[in-house]
Amino acid sequence: MDTFLPIKKVVSRWKDRKKDIDTPLFPGYLFVNSSLENRLKILNTRGVIRILGVSGHPIPVPHEQIESIKRLLETNLQFDPYPYFRKGKKL
Repeated sequence: MDTFLPIKKVVSRWKDRKKDIDTPLFPGYLFVNSSLENRLKILNTRGVIRILGVSGHPIPVPHEQIESIKRLLETNLQFDPYPYFRKGKKL
């Protein structure tokens, strides 16, 4: 079972200093590459609420998209989340 938690560096500012902090690119989400046999093991992991999918069936994220995220993070470019995603909005 492979996991991937995309992390980006964010500059946090206080009155007297700045500090780089590692934060999840997609807060609350972890990518897991696993067989369906491990589904129960994943769901029994502390902090896991559900596996995303449609009608209770997991939908895999294409390998190419995961690799694109990894390449983006390696560039150290500054970027913002997609503007149409809003906290609390159903995807």
